[in-house]
Amino acid sequence: MEAAEPNEYDEPREGWWTRFKKSLGKPAEPEMQEVPEQDLQMPTTNPTEEDMKEVARIALTVLRKMPPELVKEFKSTPDYEKFKELLRKHNMIK
Repeated sequence: MEAAEPNEYDEPREGWWTRFKKSLGKPAEPEMQEVPEQDLQMPTTNPTEEDMKEVARIALTVLRKMPPELVKEFKSTPDYEKFKELLRKHNMIK
C-alpha cells in the first residue's frame, strides 16, 4: 500500500472570519505572550513590614500607658521625631 499524497483536504481550512481579518491586515488570533511564573503567584505580605507594624502598635500602647509628664518629655527628644518619621514612611500614621 502506498502513502496517499497530501492534498488540500488534509489541511485544516481557515474560516471566513480568519480570512476576513487577514484581508484587513490584522492577525486572526492574538499571539500568546509568555507570562513569568512569578507574576502568576499571589502577592505575599512582607514579614518585615508586618513585624514593623507590630512593633509600632506595641510602642504606641506603651506610650499611652506612660504618665503624661514622661510622654511630654519623650516628645521633646529627637528620638520621638525619628519615631514619627518612620511611622509616616511606612504609612502607619498620617
